[in-house]
Amino acid sequence: MSLHIHGSKLNFVSRALNGLRAIRLDAGNPADETPAHENVLQWVLTVWAEQGRRTRLPVSGMSMWPLLRSGERVIVRHGGASPKVGQVVVVLQGQRTIAHRVIAVRIRAASFEVHTKGDFTLVADPGWVGPDSLVGVIEQVEGRDGLSQRPGLQGFTGRLVARLSRLQGVLCMPVHALRRRGSNRQVRPGCR
Repeated sequence: MSLHIHGSKLNFVSRALNGLRAIRLDAGNPADETPAHENVLQWVLTVWAEQGRRTRLPVSGMSMWPLLRSGERVIVRHGGASPKVGQVVVVLQGQRTIAHRVIAVRIRAASFEVHTKGDFTLVADPGWVGPDSLVGVIEQVEGRDGLSQRPGLQGFTGRLVARLSRLQGVLCMPVHALRRRGSNRQVRPGCR
């Protein structure tokens, strides 16, 4: 489920990202190759988290269907307590923002990491996401019928969906790996 960063509240972020794409910040460490636009976005997200800000973001994609549908908007809370299993979060993946459900949480020293998966996808997202890549937790959905707290965003229903989704991901992983492995093979002439 992709969330596009648009709207008047986020215009300054878009302009900053577009203007700083080719620039790299010098942090005094020549090995630091972090692009400036990632630093700017991280700074904005940190400020919003400290303020406990809420943002309205549009939804596109099918990975969280039927809970979230293209054309709807979600209210994302930045900051607060670490996400819990069953909650739907927005995370940064490269240049995109993705809304997926938390299927596992692990505590690392004084921090946390979450493992996510789309409800309508077969396998879990690769790797774990730390607080640096967490945009926020989805609190409400604004659909055609107005603002709502949909069952499945959090609470018992969300935890149940997360557990079932995690089990599905584990069961489907070998099939998914075989499909990927099969698609990488080259077909010899005359073989079908």
